[in-house]
Amino acid sequence: MTDRDLAVEEVERLYDRHGRVLLAYACAFVPDRASAEDVVHHVFLRLLRGGIQIEGSPVPYLCRAVRNVALNQRRNRARETSLEEDGHDVNVAGGWLESPVGLHEAGIAIQTALRTLPREHNVKSSCFACGASSASRKPPRRWV
Repeated sequence: MTDRDLAVEEVERLYDRHGRVLLAYACAFVPDRASAEDVVHHVFLRLLRGGIQIEGSPVPYLCRAVRNVALNQRRNRARETSLEEDGHDVNVAGGWLESPVGLHEAGIAIQTALRTLPREHNVKSSCFACGASSASRKPPRRWV
């Protein structure tokens, strides 16, 4: 290979020629085949974007790129936290996504009370909340 950017046809040829070997290599670093496919696709997408120059044989570069992407992916997944606590789903009763005792009913009562207010009172309270000095001022666009 030369030290210029790769054309689309060259990237396709590299994928056809080395894709399966790179997929098998990626499987050594990630937990499943789907993750390995993501790794290989990431490497080839990066080649298609341009700015990558391969000097000499492309196989060492491709293997190094696959290894680096796979290790980065593995490191990033290690940082993820599970939504389970002590083996229990947090969405069931007692999970951390559940409202604290008594607050759910209070929230419903506040929402019900706000719905009974005339519209102009809701605008005044929203203007007060955003720091407007007059009720005639329109609420911020994100509230509309």
